[in-house]
Amino acid sequence: MTRKEKIKNMFMNVLIGDALGCTTEFKRKRELNNNKKHECVIGGGAFNIKAGCGTDDTDMTMCIVRAVNRVGLSAELEGEIKKEFVKWLESDPEDIGNACRLSIKEIMEQGYAEYDKHRRGNGSLMRALPLAVCKGNNEELSIMQSRLTHNNEKVDSIIKLYVKYVNDILDDKETENFEDKIDNINLEEDEASGLAEIVFYQAVKINKLNIPDEEKMIKAVNMGGDTDTLGAILGSMLITELRKDWINCVELVQKENLEEIDKFIENYC
Repeated sequence: MTRKEKIKNMFMNVLIGDALGCTTEFKRKRELNNNKKHECVIGGGAFNIKAGCGTDDTDMTMCIVRAVNRVGLSAELEGEIKKEFVKWLESDPEDIGNACRLSIKEIMEQGYAEYDKHRRGNGSLMRALPLAVCKGNNEELSIMQSRLTHNNEKVDSIIKLYVKYVNDILDDKETENFEDKIDNINLEEDEASGLAEIVFYQAVKINKLNIPDEEKMIKAVNMGGDTDTLGAILGSMLITELRKDWINCVELVQKENLEEIDKFIENYC
């Protein structure tokens, strides 16, 4: 596969992970363990999402894609992403994290989000793929978009690790093991975390499993907790084409998003 083909699959897998994970979002692991494994794109869940659509993970990723498609990787990009975030908040999305909501309101009021060491959620990591894989200064651009809602050094450090990790995957390089971090993660007992530093390592640990990528995705969305975001982040680490039924469901209802993604990959990746 070419680099662009890999990136296209990564984007599709973000959308799939979100569309699969929205059904089990916020459910408890013990509840999921007592039922048949969830592995179909059927929507529903806590926010009654239409089958094939996503939640804030997809929405905020697309905000960045559209912003880049409008102004490129120019000095205007930060302002354009802010406009997209504000427009999205004003659309009254059903699923939006507290840090993102607060930070976007601060952008509306004063033009920037306050530094806050407590905003350590996964809201900027879930949307990190576009600027992590574009032609520009991936790390600098990725931290810029992250600080729009999660303005602190802890989340910065996770974004840096993420950028390197996905680019090592794209370049067929050996990825970092993170053994000291993932050894503490129990995939059989833990639920998908809302914290950036935990959900990143959860996704890495699942990605390291010696099972097909489709099984990795199914495992992620059956963990309980913030499954849509874990599915989206894991999806951004997978370069393979996943199940056709999953792809077909997303393609059926996200044609405009996929057109924007194709334009982004063609011009900026």
